[in-house]
Amino acid sequence: MGIDKVTHPVDEGKAVDVVFLDFSKAFGTVPHSILLDKLSNCGMSGLTVCWVKNWLKGRAQSVVVNGATSGW
Repeated sequence: MGIDKVTHPVDEGKAVDVVFLDFSKAFGTVPHSILLDKLSNCGMSGLTVCWVKNWLKGRAQSVVVNGATSGW
């Protein structure tokens, strides 16, 4: 999404809702089922929770610190 999709309506005086999701701490520390339940319980729509579930499915992550890479 381009920034213009947010700034243009704001310039026109329209209300704009933006949600930023930071999953950086969710991987490996919180089971995905708990994360999805929390998102659902805080009022996130079923469609959005489903999108997050599909995005998390089959994901792997590695970490690079000072040039050293963790395993997958």
